[in-house]
Amino acid sequence: MRILLLTILASATLTSFTTRQSNAWRGIRPLYSTRADVERTLGLPTHSGGVSIYRPFDQYGDIDRLQQEARLDNFALSLENDRASNGFVIVYAGGRFRAGEALAYGNDSKKYLVGKRKIDQRRIIVINGGYRQNLETELYIVPKNSPAPTPSPTLSTDQVKVIKKH
Repeated sequence: MRILLLTILASATLTSFTTRQSNAWRGIRPLYSTRADVERTLGLPTHSGGVSIYRPFDQYGDIDRLQQEARLDNFALSLENDRASNGFVIVYAGGRFRAGEALAYGNDSKKYLVGKRKIDQRRIIVINGGYRQNLETELYIVPKNSPAPTPSPTLSTDQVKVIKKH
């Protein structure tokens, strides 16, 4: 009996293997040569932070509080209906930002989900995603005991500027 296995190796090279019942590996043949090839073929975002295997439940920029709460309400409803999953809030600071702004934004989201929507605080994980052109939040629902989603920053630290609080 032959089984075709597609494996993404740690080096992010997609390789095809054929095996027999004896479990002897045969026909090792690389299909793609670079991480970018794998990500592009699988429709995943290409970035230096790794391969994200999850799609965001929702994502938004710097929106007003009422719009944010409406999106967090939808996120909370999905988490309530799927108690075998955790919620991840990844926040990216903008290219010009105030120190601590992104983390404060993420923690405010968690505070709302825990306080108003009564989601267990252990099920909400806030991640500092790094930097993007503008402030941005991504919401993910991930099965428990699965790896966290990988942030995908688009700016490096030398491309951002910290501005002082007013």
